[in-house]
Amino acid sequence: MNADLNTALAVSKSVSTQQSIATAVVKMNAEMEQSIVNMIDAVARSAPAPDGQGLKVDKSA
Repeated sequence: MNADLNTALAVSKSVSTQQSIATAVVKMNAEMEQSIVNMIDAVARSAPAPDGQGLKVDKSA
């Protein structure tokens, strides 16, 4: 009876650890993806706009 309880506790602890690791991996993946998005956004914002792309309004049209 005591061995069954110990086994159940060990399995429960193992599942809890696996879930914690999975959560950490998902969180790290999301942070890396956000970092990539931030890098792309910074590059896109720092690039000069091409001619005719919204720097000034053409009222003669």
